[in-house]
This record gives sequence, C-alpha cells and structure tokens, in this order.
Amino acid sequence: MNGLIKWFVRNPVAANLLMLAILIGGFLTLPTFNREIMPSMPAKFIQIQVVWPGGDPKEVEERIIVPIEEAINDIEGVSAIDATAERGRAMVQVEMTTNIDKLKLLGEIKAAVDAINTFPKSIERPTVELIRFQSRSLQVAVMADTDEKSLKTLATGIRDEIAKLPGVDFAPMKGVRNYEISVEISEEALREYGLSFDDVANAIRRASLNLPAGVIKASGGDISLRTRAQAYKAPDFEHIVVLRKDDGTEVLLKDVAKIRDGFVEDPLISRFNGKPAVLIDVKITTNPDVVAVSREVKAYLAEKQKTLPEGVELVGWLDLAPSYKSREHVLLSSGAGGLALVFLLLMLFLRPRIAFWVCVGMVTAFMGALGFLPMVHVSLNMISLFAFILVLGMVVDDAIVIAENIHSAREQGLEGEAAAIVGTIGVARPVLYAGLTTMVAFSPILFLTGVAASVMKPLPYVVIATLAFSLIEAYFILPTHLAHMKKVRNSPNPLSLLRRKVSSGLKRFVDKIYIPTLAWTLRHKGLNLSLFIGGFIITLSLLASGWVRQDFFPKIPGDYVIMDVTLTDGIAFERTEQVLHQVEEAAQRLNPYYKKHNGEEPVLNIQIMGQGNKIQVILDTIPTEQRKTPIEEIARRWRTEIGKVADMKDLEIGYQTWQRDKPLSFVLASKNPETLRKAAAELEEHLEEFAGVMD
Repeated sequence: MNGLIKWFVRNPVAANLLMLAILIGGFLTLPTFNREIMPSMPAKFIQIQVVWPGGDPKEVEERIIVPIEEAINDIEGVSAIDATAERGRAMVQVEMTTNIDKLKLLGEIKAAVDAINTFPKSIERPTVELIRFQSRSLQVAVMADTDEKSLKTLATGIRDEIAKLPGVDFAPMKGVRNYEISVEISEEALREYGLSFDDVANAIRRASLNLPAGVIKASGGDISLRTRAQAYKAPDFEHIVVLRKDDGTEVLLKDVAKIRDGFVEDPLISRFNGKPAVLIDVKITTNPDVVAVSREVKAYLAEKQKTLPEGVELVGWLDLAPSYKSREHVLLSSGAGGLALVFLLLMLFLRPRIAFWVCVGMVTAFMGALGFLPMVHVSLNMISLFAFILVLGMVVDDAIVIAENIHSAREQGLEGEAAAIVGTIGVARPVLYAGLTTMVAFSPILFLTGVAASVMKPLPYVVIATLAFSLIEAYFILPTHLAHMKKVRNSPNPLSLLRRKVSSGLKRFVDKIYIPTLAWTLRHKGLNLSLFIGGFIITLSLLASGWVRQDFFPKIPGDYVIMDVTLTDGIAFERTEQVLHQVEEAAQRLNPYYKKHNGEEPVLNIQIMGQGNKIQVILDTIPTEQRKTPIEEIARRWRTEIGKVADMKDLEIGYQTWQRDKPLSFVLASKNPETLRKAAAELEEHLEEFAGVMD
C-alpha cells in the first residue's frame, strides 16, 4: 500500500482522474435509482382462494379448508398455514421457508389442491398464486353523487388510463362490487310452458358459450373458426331460446324469467368525505419510483378533472412521494450541515485548503457509494437514506486524521510530496484498522435471511461502500491535493489570527488538561477499569429494567391513521352499517375538538369502507412538518371518541409508515368452537386488567 500512496502523490493527474471517475460515476447513477419508502420484499406467501357461493363458514372450514390443510401440510418448504373461513369463501395463506424454490413449491401446492376430489361440486375453481411484492405509490378516489353502475363505469375508464401511465404496473379498484347477471325464473311461466328449472339452466349453459370450430388451412395462412355466443349483458340473455315448439315458435328466456343486470348480492359501502367513491390503488412492483409515479398520476388527474362532468371529483391521496421527499430533504440538509461544520472547524484548527479538500473527500466517498449501490440492487429508501445519515459522522474521520498528520509533518519541516507521503504512511495502518473494524461491525447484517434481510441489507451496503471509498479517497487522492500546499506564513488577516488563537488554546488544553489526565489514568489502571465496568453494568441494568426500550424496527409515525374493525362472523350488514357510522362520526368530531383546544383542524380527508363484517376507515392528516398534534394523539383521541363497540371481534389502529404486527398476540386452538369462544372471552377479560392494553 505504501508504494501505491507514493505513486499517486507523485502522479497527481492519476489521482484527479480517479476522483473524477468516482464523482461522475455517482452522478450518472443517480437518475437510475429506484426510489421507495421501504425496501422491496421477496415473495414469502402463497395464497389459495376457493369461492363457494352460499357456503356457511363452518361448512367452508370442514369441506374446503381442512382438506386443503391435509393435502399441503407435509409438502417440503411449507413453514406455516393460516386459514380463514368466511361466508362463501375460503382463504388459505401458506408461509414459505427461506431459501426455497418458490415456483417449484407453487407448482407442488397447486397440484395438491387440484388433486382434491372431495370439494363441494358448486365451488368455483380454486386459485393458487404467489403473493409478490406490491408497493402502493398513491391512491385515487373517484367521487360522484350518482348510481353505483355509472360510478363504476366512470372509474373503470379512469383506472384503465392510469394503468397505462409510465411507471405504473397495475391499478386495481376498491370499493366496488363485481357485476352479476341474475335470472329470476317464474314458477307460473315454467308450468305454462311445461318446463323445469333444469331445462332453463341447461338452455343457458348450452347457448351462452364460445366454442372453437377448427382451422381452415389456406395458402395465405391458417384461419381459426370460433362460434361466439357467450352472453355478457341482460339483452344477450333475454334472447336465449329455452324451448322450440313443433309449430316453430320459440320460447325465449325473457318469457319465463326476469333478467337483472346488476351487482353481486354482497352489500358494500364506500365513501370519501361523505360522497360515494371508488378507490384506485396505483401500484408498482418492478423498478419502483414513488416520486416519478406520483408526478405522472397527479398531472393526469389535473388534466382529467377538466374533462369530467360537474359533480365528479378526482382526489389523489395516500401519496408516498411527500414522505420520501421529506426524508431525502433531511439527508441533504444533514449532509450540507455536516460539511459546513467540518469545514468551519478544520479552518479554525488547520488551514482552509485542508478543510476544502477534506469536504471534497466526503462528497467523493458518497458519490462512490451511490455508484456502487445499484450493483447490489439497493434502492434509495428510508433505510438506505438513514444509513447515509448514520455514516456521515464516520466518513470524515480518516480524512481528518490523514490531513492533520500531513499538516503536522509540514510543521516539522517537511515540504510538498515528502510531507504528504510521510504524513499519510505514518497513520495509514491505524486509519485502515479503524475503517475495517466498523465494516466488520456492520457485516453480520449481510448474512440475515428472509424479510429481515430485505429490510436491513441497505444499511451494511451503504456503510461499507461509503467507508471503502472514503479510505480510497484518503489514501490516494487527498495526499496529492495536500502535497501542493504552500508554506504557512504569519499573516495579519483576522482569520489567521483567530486560527492561531484557537490552535494555541487547543495546545494549552492538551498540555495542561489532557496529558495530565491521561497520565493519571495510566497510573491508576485498576480504578479506571472499575469505572468502565461500572458504567457497563449500569447500561445493562437500564436495558433490563425497561428504561431503554428495545425494538427491531423504529416507530416512524406517518401522516395517516388506519383503523380496521372486524365484527363477529355472520352478523347482519345493518349492524356493520351502524358500527361504520359510529366510527365515521367519531372521526368527524376530531376537527372541532382540536380546533377548540389548539386552533388547528388536523384531519383533511376521511375514507370509509364496509363490506360483510369488515370495516376500514382511513384518516388523512396534515403533514407532520405542519401539524401541531402528534399522530399518536390523534389516533388515541379517535379511539376514545368511538367508545365501546358491540359485536366487535378485532380492532386494529395504525399510524406508522412501516406497518408492524401487534406487540403481543395469542393463538388459541381447540376442536370445540364453543370452548374456543369461552377461552377467548376469558383471556380478553384478563388482558383488559393491564394498564395500556386496548383492543
């Protein structure tokens, strides 16, 4: 290494070319970075869904879920199985072990499910799919005081246009019911024409389908023939022939039944700020860039709003771009502040030229790390941005140590290249060891597996890459720039006078305080060791006693409060509506309450959705930087305003950027549902006795 240091000092062009290559490489990679709030997650679950129209939850469990669990339980790679039985539907989520061939396991599970021959005959074909990472960049609310069918038609057209925007992978709709054609057969009409229910069903089955009719081989190419008779709308069904009489007359479906073109009989309420609304999730999966996608969608919404009829409103919300920009601003402002502070301190203690090149070295190290990160598939996200802030204080150390030693060599009489070489080589080994020990400290995170690895891997990559480029800059670039400093002359300008005063003050501190203190501690080694051991014991006691809390992921408050309420199974939808109104009215009381107490109205939008026994309400609040009231306080106040919720099975309220599981959860298992219910109720009563426990 000493030879390389000497070579770069004596060849300043090579050192400058190396610095330019690192800077240019970093700047060129900046536009290519994926930008997201949290790192992309690997696929971890396989979902099996079986629809059984009219199936009771108990029957769904016994006739669908239990056979599926028995069929897939022993397949290699299955870590856990989580199943839910609802009215008319079974959901089975399979958690995969790490380091497993996901597509192979998907095929094995699909084959096992398809081989089950004891399912009820009236079920729909089971779907088995790999749950891949999806990131919602923002959500679009389409609002209008109109009927459900017109609103869905309007939202579908907008959804299709959004899905074609650059960066958008797909845009599923929420808050809408599926279309359904219902055929209501009249018993009197059946008796009049001598038909049975099966006759009508078979006629529909025969007529409403598309059939291949072969291929015509021609010199110009093959021509595929198909009969297209699939009925999609009510008029198509009305003209299906159910009976042909001997006299040639035909009985059509509309003669014996009423055909209704509507929606599935699954009541659903979806409102945004009190208006009927359809929600469109703007999702990205590959090469996510929340800022670019947000910009494209917001521009589209602004143009589209001009073409819509009066009364129709488009709102883009749940936008991740402001959160990302806020954290990016923190990084840039912290970096600028750190550079300014380093520059000022080095000017006081050393020389302006040294301060300048040390700061240039910091920028070079960061640009080198930015050029490296895309090679290991690290995006710009909250974890990687935090890592840059974390390493900001480390990256300057090696440059300062080497610069100060070169400065000392010059004060001892060495000049130019000789001072740069002697100063750098003199501290090269301790600087290298200091950098390597920090890299080694972060390297174990590289060997994590599963979700933890995906979330935390940007941290060691950023720290190790930045420190590595910092060492390269400090060894091979910085000495070259400091080798050409001119000899210091005692100048009468105010800056030089101030620098000399600060330097003499620091020297007095070292001579009169630091060196005597160091000598005293070396003479009393036992006492010194005891003090450190005592401090270590105090630190451990703080952890053990709970004064210092431990958490794998930090609690990062967001700008939204999300509440999910699950009521008891089989409850009437009228009761769901009552609870929905209870939760919504509590949310509407928040703004008057806070306006009275602190003069602000923190809630901007309220979105509600209720279907079956499930309710979700989302509050959109003023951004954190502008809001007086903490998001935690808004969530607590909202929960207090709601009060007691009868028939509630579960309630979850979250307000964090990174959605976390509950701190503590219990799993009760029993073959007897009644025993399970009693045990759950008893456990709930005991848990309510603990302070701070809610829901």
